[in-house]
Amino acid sequence: MEKVHVSISHFQNKRKHYLNEVINEFNEYKFQVDISIHTNKFTINNFNKKKYQNGKIKIIREFVFFRYLLFKNKNYYLTWTSRKRMKKSINNYDIFIYIEDDILIPVDTFDYWYKLKDDLYSNGYSQGFVRLETDKYGNEIAVDFHKKKLKNVINVQDKEFYINDNNRYMACWVYDQKMMKKW
Repeated sequence: MEKVHVSISHFQNKRKHYLNEVINEFNEYKFQVDISIHTNKFTINNFNKKKYQNGKIKIIREFVFFRYLLFKNKNYYLTWTSRKRMKKSINNYDIFIYIEDDILIPVDTFDYWYKLKDDLYSNGYSQGFVRLETDKYGNEIAVDFHKKKLKNVINVQDKEFYINDNNRYMACWVYDQKMMKKW
C-alpha cells in the first residue's frame, strides 16, 4: 500500500478553521496518510485529532516569529517550514501533499490526480488543481483567477488539459516520490 505524507500549514487566528473537515477527508483515502500540522500556536482550538484513523497526526509548533524576525509579513513563512521535514522523510513516503489549512482535496480529485500523474509527468507536465469556493448562493468560484480564464490547452494521450499560466500559486501541491526528489 502506498504511503502519503501531508503537510498542513495552519496559521491560527480568530477566523473559523477547516482542519476537522480537511483531515476527515483523508480518512477516506485508499492509502495510509500521515499528517504533519505546522502551526504558530501551542494548541489548536476546536480540533478533534481522535477522529482520524488512517495514519498518524503530528502537530508541530513552528517559531516563525523569531526565525523571521526581520522579515515583513513573517507569519507567511509558516508555509515554508514543512519543506526540510519533508526532505528528511523523502524515502519513507510514496506521495507528498502540501496544503494550507483551508484546502480540501476530495478523494475523487486525488484519485484523478493519481490516475493521470505518470502520463502527464512523462510528457513534462505537473498536474495541478483549481481552487474553488462556494458563495452564499451555492455558486462555485475559481478564486485565484480574478476574471482571467484558462485558455491554453494541451493534448496528452487523447485527453485535453488546460494550462494554468495565469496564477502559479495555489496554496497546495501533490508530488509522488520521483517528482519530489526532482523538485
